[in-house]
Formats: sequence, C-alpha cells, structure tokens
Amino acid sequence: MTDLSLFVQALRQVADEIEERITLSPVAIALDQPLEIHPITAEQAAAIVGCQPNTLRNWRSTKGWIQGIHYLSDGRYNATALNHWVLHQDDPAVHLSWCHRFQQARQQSARRDLAPAGRGKRAAGPLPRTEPVE
Repeated sequence: MTDLSLFVQALRQVADEIEERITLSPVAIALDQPLEIHPITAEQAAAIVGCQPNTLRNWRSTKGWIQGIHYLSDGRYNATALNHWVLHQDDPAVHLSWCHRFQQARQQSARRDLAPAGRGKRAAGPLPRTEPVE
C-alpha cells in the first residue's frame, strides 16, 4: 500500500469512529440547527465526547469549553456544541468560529426577546369592519 492509501484508510476509520460515537449517543441532535441549546446530563455528554462523566469538569478548562455554549451554569451540557466540538476537535479554528457565531446569534435572540411587543408592527389579519357589508 502507498502512503496515500494508508492515510485515506486511517482517515476513513477516524470518520467512522466519530460518526459511531455521535450515532450511539443517547441524544440525537441535528447539527443543522446550531443555534439551539439542547441541555443534557453529564452522563449523556460523556457518551457524546467519549469520556467518563467525572472527566468533563476538567475538560471545561483544558479543552477550552465556554460556559453558556459548551456547558451551562446549572451543571448540564449543550449537546449541540459538544457534537460540533467532536466533529471539529482537530481543527479548533473552525469550532471557535462556530462558537463565535453561536454566541452572536444567542445575543441577537435575547435582544429580540427583550424588545417591546407590537411596536412598529401591524396586527395580523384584516381589520374589523365598522360598516355593514351590502
């Protein structure tokens, strides 16, 4: 076998292992919805990233995980961010860029939630008639 074919074979094996880890995880999360926080337990998070639950606390600092994105203040974890981290842990720049977009979108969503309701918007549906229709 050539060096290239060995490399391709190894790459396929790694991709299969990552896919299996995500497929076998107890939480099925669609990666095409990156702006959703899907809170999960430490046991579920450990299954996604392939470690023991007690290891997760150390990984918060050693793996560069961000509170509010990878883990929540109540001790739970975000399945969406962890799945993305698993897929891109060999390319931290890609994952960090995703985290930045995730955080910006969450902040914009929070600002929309705080905006006064009904300002500048017209009521849905037709206006009630004040005169009888002939």
